[in-house]
Amino acid sequence: MNNRRVTDCQNARSTLPVVRWVSLGVLFLVFTVIAVLAVTDGATRGGVNAVAGVSAVITGPFVGAVARGFQSCCVEASLRLAWYCVPALLLGILIQWMPLRNGKWMFLKLSAWVIGWIVWFGGGVLSYLHAFN
Repeated sequence: MNNRRVTDCQNARSTLPVVRWVSLGVLFLVFTVIAVLAVTDGATRGGVNAVAGVSAVITGPFVGAVARGFQSCCVEASLRLAWYCVPALLLGILIQWMPLRNGKWMFLKLSAWVIGWIVWFGGGVLSYLHAFN
């Protein structure tokens, strides 16, 4: 029984990096689709660089400023959003280096990773709301 538990823990540790990157890829694709929909709607209002807006999704809360050509109000809004998004993403990334080996802790590490990236990309959605306002 104890030997099986050690094997399960080792399997969880070896698959965690793969799961992390797959979850990041899925989140990136979801928020890219949201960006395409936002830019398609926002481009009709004018003043939006659609290609830059979609390609800058990875920049999170700064995507609205990129889409509007770094207008001062959009940059200020992005910086205000970054005050919340950067610590959340940083915490999610730093938790990955904590020496937590148990299966329950692996779930915590993966949850922190996903939540950090959701907050980061969610800041991009809020940045778009400001840029297209």
